[in-house]
Amino acid sequence: MLNRWPLFRRSRNYYFRLMTFTLLVTLLPIMLLSFLYYRNTMAAIKLELHTANSNYLNQTATAVEIIVNQIGKSVEQLTMDSSLRAFENFPQGHYYEHISGTLKDEDLTGLERYISSKQKVWNMLDNMKSSNEYIHSVQLIDRAKEIVLSSVDYPEEQPGEPVKMRLPEQVMTYPYFMDIQNVKQRNGSQRQILPLIYQSPSMKNVVIVNLDVRKLYDNVIKKLENQAGRQFFILSAENKLIVSDGLSDEYGRIGDELMSRKKTDAPGVGPAVLDEEGKNRLILYKTSSALGWTFVATVNLNRLYDNVSSLRGLLLMESFILVAVAAGLAFMTSRSMYLPVFRLLTYIRNISQSEKGRPDEMRPLDEFKLIQSSFEEAIADRRSLQSRLKESLPAYREKFLVSLVRGDKYDKEETVERMAFLGIDFCLEQIVLLNVYYEQPGSAGRDFANDNLNKLRMKDELERCFALKRHVIVVEMANDLFTVLMNWEEERMADIFALAEAAQEEIKLSLGIHSLMGIGRFCSDANGLKRAFEEAEEAVRCRNIAGAGAVVYIEDVRLEGTPALYYPKEKETTLNRFIKNGDALNAKRMLAEFVADLKSQQACLHFHQVQRVFVQLLASFMETADQLRFDLEAAMQTKTNLYGVLLQKRNMNETFSWLEEVIQFLCDRIDSAFRTKSRTYVEEAIRLIERHYADELSLTWVADRLQLNPSYLSRMFKEKQGIGFMEYVTIVRIEKSKQMLLETGMKVKDICDRLGYTKVNSFIRIFKQLTGKTPGEYRKSYEEK
Repeated sequence: MLNRWPLFRRSRNYYFRLMTFTLLVTLLPIMLLSFLYYRNTMAAIKLELHTANSNYLNQTATAVEIIVNQIGKSVEQLTMDSSLRAFENFPQGHYYEHISGTLKDEDLTGLERYISSKQKVWNMLDNMKSSNEYIHSVQLIDRAKEIVLSSVDYPEEQPGEPVKMRLPEQVMTYPYFMDIQNVKQRNGSQRQILPLIYQSPSMKNVVIVNLDVRKLYDNVIKKLENQAGRQFFILSAENKLIVSDGLSDEYGRIGDELMSRKKTDAPGVGPAVLDEEGKNRLILYKTSSALGWTFVATVNLNRLYDNVSSLRGLLLMESFILVAVAAGLAFMTSRSMYLPVFRLLTYIRNISQSEKGRPDEMRPLDEFKLIQSSFEEAIADRRSLQSRLKESLPAYREKFLVSLVRGDKYDKEETVERMAFLGIDFCLEQIVLLNVYYEQPGSAGRDFANDNLNKLRMKDELERCFALKRHVIVVEMANDLFTVLMNWEEERMADIFALAEAAQEEIKLSLGIHSLMGIGRFCSDANGLKRAFEEAEEAVRCRNIAGAGAVVYIEDVRLEGTPALYYPKEKETTLNRFIKNGDALNAKRMLAEFVADLKSQQACLHFHQVQRVFVQLLASFMETADQLRFDLEAAMQTKTNLYGVLLQKRNMNETFSWLEEVIQFLCDRIDSAFRTKSRTYVEEAIRLIERHYADELSLTWVADRLQLNPSYLSRMFKEKQGIGFMEYVTIVRIEKSKQMLLETGMKVKDICDRLGYTKVNSFIRIFKQLTGKTPGEYRKSYEEK
C-alpha cells in the first residue's frame, strides 16, 4: 500500500490540489472573520444604537410637529370663522359685557344678540378642544372687552381674583410657547399644561391652546420609544425643561452643555452626538426648526458592553465548530467536484486500453494532461475523418446520381436530404434526360490517359453548354456514357433538340470529340428517370434503323403501330413503400390506381402483354420481401412458385384480386414482425442518444447506424415514445445539463459546449422553455434549498 502511494498521489494530483485549495478557501475566511467580528461588534452596536436613536428622535420630533401644525390649522379655522369675527367686532361689546344695574328696554334686543354671539364662540372653543386629544383647554382673550372666554374644562379662577392678561410682552412670532404651568383641576388634582399662544386677525385678541403635557408624553413619545434603557426629554428654546420622563436629575446639566452646542448647530439637520469623556453614555439631540425645541435621548452603554464581552467564548466555540464543519464540507465538495473528472479519466483509460492497447503507465499521470492528450487525439481523428469525407464527397455524389438515374428506390424526403448533404442544387420535377456517348477512336494505338482527360473536358463542356439555360447535372454512367439531367418545361421539348445540337457542335469544335446523344421522354418527377434513361438508350440503338442523326429522340425512332406499354413506375415505388410500412389499406388503394392505368391501355394491348407488367410488379413484391429478409413463397405455402400462380389467372380482375391477397398477407406479416422489431430499434436509438448526446445528432445519422429509413424511424420513435426524435434529444440534453449544473461548478458556456450546442443563447432559451428558469436561476434555486 505504501509503495503505491506515490503513484496514487501523482495520478490524483488535481484531487489533492483541489482539496487543499478548498480547505484554504473555507478555513481562512472563517478565521479572519472571527477575528474581525469581535473587533467590529462594538463599533457596529454603537452605530446601530446611533441609527436607532436618530430614527427615534426624528420620529418624535416629526410627530410633535405634526400635532402642533394640526392645532395651528384648527386655530386658523377658528379665527377665520365668521361667528368669531362677529363677536370680536360686536358693537358696544364692552358695554354689554360690563353692564350692571337695571337694564333699559332699548338694551334688551342688543344684549340678546350679544349673548347669542358669545355662546357661539364658547361652543367653537369647546369643539376645538374636543377635536384634538392633546388639547387640555382653549382660551380666547378679548382685550377690547377685557374678558377671557375658556372651554368648559378650564379650571375656574380663584374667587374674587380679577382676570389678568398674563401674556409676555413684545412677542414677535406666533405661535408662541410659554413655560409649563401647573393648573388645579376641579377635582383638586394638579395638571401640567403647555400654553401655545396664537394671535387673532384683529391683532388685539389672542387664542391660547393649552396642551396636556402628560398625555403628550404617554401617547406620542413613549409609544414611539423602542429601546430599553433609553431616557428622553425636551428642552424649550430657552433651555427650559418642557417634557421628561422624570427618571433623572441630570437633565439640567445636560441642557446646559447643549446650550453651547446649539448655537453652532443648524436647525432641522439630523441628530447630533454629545460626547462625554470617560462615560459610556450615548447622548443624541435634535433641534426642531419649526418649534425651537431640542429633543434629547440618552442611552447607557455599560449594560450593552457587558453583553458583548460574553461573545468571546461563544465566538471561540463557534469558530471550532465551523472549522470542523468546513473541513468536512471541503472533503465532500472536493470529492463531488472531482467525480466527473474521475469518470472521464476512467472512460478515457478504458477506451485507450480496449481500442489502442496502450496501458495506463504509458499515459501522462496528470489528470488534465491525460484529458488534453485524449481530446487532441479525438480532434485529430475527427479532422482526419472530415478530410477523408470531403475528399470522397465527389465519389459519393457520382454514386448517388448513378443510383438515382438507375431507378433505385428512394422516397422524396430521403432524396432531398441526400442531395442537400451532397451539395446537389437540382429540382426533382420537370426533368429532361439526355444520354451522351463519347465515340472513341480505334483501340489500336489508343492513349487511355488522353482519353480520360478528354472525358473530363467533355464533362466540363457539357455542364457549361447546358448550364447556360437551366440547372443541369452531368453524370458519368459508364466508360463512354454521360447522362445529362436538366430542368425543362414539357411544352418546350422542341427547343431541347436545338440546344443539344449546339452543345454537340461546340464539343466537336473545342475538343475535337465526336459524340452521339439520345433523348428520353419528358419526366414529371424523379420517378421517371429510369424509364427516360432506358428510352434514351433505345433511341441511340435504333437510330440506324430510323435513319436518325447524331441527336435522337425516342419518339422519332419508335415504329408506328407498335403501342408502347406505359409502366407506372412511380406507383410501383409508392405501393412497395406502403407494403414496407405494413399499410395494407393504402397499398390496396395504390394497386387499384396501378391497375386503372393498365386498363386505360387495355384497348390496344393483349392480356398477355399486361401479364408481363403484373409479373414485373410481383417481382417488385418479392424484392421488397427479400430486402426485409422475408421469404414470401415459403410463407404463403403455395404448391407452385408465385409466378406460376400469377400466370394461371385468366383475366385482369382475377389477377387484381389475387394480388390484393398477396398484399394483405405481406402487410400482415410485415406489420407483425415490425411491431416486434420496432421496440428494439427504438431502444437502440435511445442508447445511441444517451452515448452521443454531446455530438451533432441527427435523425439521418441514427437511422444510418441502425440501417433504417429516417422517416420510418421517426414515425416508429414517435409511436413508441409519444414525442419526436429531436424533441427527445433536447430533453436528454437538458436533463444532462441539470445534472451538470447541480453536481459540478462548470460555467453555463462550458455546459453548452459539452452538450453540443453552438450558441449559448439558444441553449438558455431551450432550457427556460422546458424548465421555466434559466440555467443560472435553476442552479441558484437548488443551492438555496
